[in-house]
Amino acid sequence: MINARKALCALLAALAAYAIHPANAAELSNLVTRLSHDCVRLPAETCVEMAWPYADRDGDQQLSAGELESLQRDVTGMVLTQPDTLSRRMRSGMILGLVVVNSVGMERLFVSYDSNGDGGIDRGELMQDLSLDGRSLPELLRDPNGFDRQAFSDRLGGASALLGPGLEE
Repeated sequence: MINARKALCALLAALAAYAIHPANAAELSNLVTRLSHDCVRLPAETCVEMAWPYADRDGDQQLSAGELESLQRDVTGMVLTQPDTLSRRMRSGMILGLVVVNSVGMERLFVSYDSNGDGGIDRGELMQDLSLDGRSLPELLRDPNGFDRQAFSDRLGGASALLGPGLEE
């Protein structure tokens, strides 16, 4: 039988480990709300521009491994501590993304996107699997020529199976 007290302590420890700073929580919540509304119609490049300052904390125009780990922690904290601020679809998508990142491993994922090996991921490297032509991200992902599914699948390795059969199409 599971000890309820130990389970509660473990849950609280997990929440504390992923606690998002209140200032970051408000900023991330506002960003997620804007992106979820705007990125279904705006060009994918515009959505990256909207999100970039939150992730690129030091403003050097590259994402470091530390910045991506902070982003992962913030998103995890938001999903765990503020689930009511997210739509069911958004929360499910964020959880799936976190599961994939955790399955692949942040270090492997980082190296797979840092194509020039300089220790940072710039916008071009981040978007290298997409054909940036002014279409929205959902449009690009639906188009077999708008999204290099094989390259993305290769980056994810076995974790690509978590995204379902549509990834291989």
